Amino acid sequence: MAVHDCKFDAACRTLEDLVKIQCSTGNYDYDQYMHGMANGLICALACIKGERAEYIDAPDVWLRDRRVASKAKVVSETATNSAKPKPRKRSKVA
Repeated sequence: MAVHDCKFDAACRTLEDLVKIQCSTGNYDYDQYMHGMANGLICALACIKGERAEYIDAPDVWLRDRRVASKAKVVSETATNSAKPKPRKRSKVA
């Protein structure tokens, strides 16, 4: 195998890894930029391999735009719902 072929194969594997990462949940569906990045990498890989690109559709709601309860609220709800500690017994002083 020629050196050129080895470098080409390595570049294809690297690009395949990048596509896999970028197309994972939490990346491509975070916002429009990340979605475009995923589809751009898909396009590049398809062009290099001589295949037809299969693009990812945009989600109905971007992760960036979802409202999530704050961590402080979750912690306070957990503390409220947890069992209350038993009162400590006072030791008698002689």
